Amino acid sequence: MRQALQPRGHGRQNVQHAAHLIRIRYTTDVPIIFRMDSGFCDQKLMKSIEALGVGYVCNGRFLAEIKALIEAMPPENFQRHFGRTDEDIWEFFEFGDRRGTWNRFRRTIFWRQFLEEKQFLLPGSRPGTLANTNLGMGFAVDEELKRLDSSTSSRWITSHGAGRG
Repeated sequence: MRQALQPRGHGRQNVQHAAHLIRIRYTTDVPIIFRMDSGFCDQKLMKSIEALGVGYVCNGRFLAEIKALIEAMPPENFQRHFGRTDEDIWEFFEFGDRRGTWNRFRRTIFWRQFLEEKQFLLPGSRPGTLANTNLGMGFAVDEELKRLDSSTSSRWITSHGAGRG
């Protein structure tokens, strides 16, 4: 539906314009990461973002082959992440995904909640989340993220909204 309402390339133009404005009007050395829903999970858009030297995290689509992969995945292949307390545990795994028209693999991460408030959740009882990203794949945005240190982050938080009502 969204594609029918917007001309082709509209998403790429918006991304290029937003990145340009951030670089010109804010700073040239801040990492930029675009967060997109699955409707924008398009190789042309992802290539355009990568060419700008910025990052993206795009919700993936739970297609039949992805669902089958997740269901067939042995439990020992999942890694665990502990939340703020030991009562919240998440499971995740990463894999390379290459849709039919894509010319290369994309980093894909699937995660789901495993333990919530001391209650174990059965696999499949709650939907998980699937995301495609270029973060951690050696693109320019990775170097920008590595350059950040705690003083830069805390300075940004202090000057951009902390304590503002």
